Amino acid sequence: MRGVGLIIVMAGVVIGAGVAIVFGAFPTRTDIREIDFSRSGCFGRCPAYEVTFRSDGCAVLVGDRNTLLVGRYTGIVPFQKLASLVESRHFWDLHNQYAMNVWDTPGMKLRVVKPSMTKVVETRASDSSEVPVDFYEIGKLIDGFVFTTYWFSNGHVHNPSEPGRFDVMPPSKYVPNCV
Repeated sequence: MRGVGLIIVMAGVVIGAGVAIVFGAFPTRTDIREIDFSRSGCFGRCPAYEVTFRSDGCAVLVGDRNTLLVGRYTGIVPFQKLASLVESRHFWDLHNQYAMNVWDTPGMKLRVVKPSMTKVVETRASDSSEVPVDFYEIGKLIDGFVFTTYWFSNGHVHNPSEPGRFDVMPPSKYVPNCV
């Protein structure tokens, strides 16, 4: 009888650990409403684009130059996951500007909107010890979202990481105001 009790207790511990691991993998809810990110070009071939992510899941990408997609596109993203990643990189602790005196380097600008506040962080440094790693990581995370999203323009779907896939519904089918 003691052996059965021990097995039940151990099974409970294993199940509890599994639940903790699974639920720990899900992003925490944030009250972020919008994330705007842009990369500005340089005198060379630096990518220049702007992207806006909204809490309803809608994303709008405007590719300017030196990007895989040039023009205006809409898509759907897992917003809470992105917002949680931004917060996990200590965004709210960053200064507003870093290394703004360099002009021939690509710039990054990140604007995050909550109901109670809006914060903007920007830099013109491509690789500087004056800029926190967390800010560069946020930029790379957003690049990842941009690169893996199915983008729509004029009824056509585009995905930089999966060219030729056309079995995805346009964003307006999921989010009515995502145009």
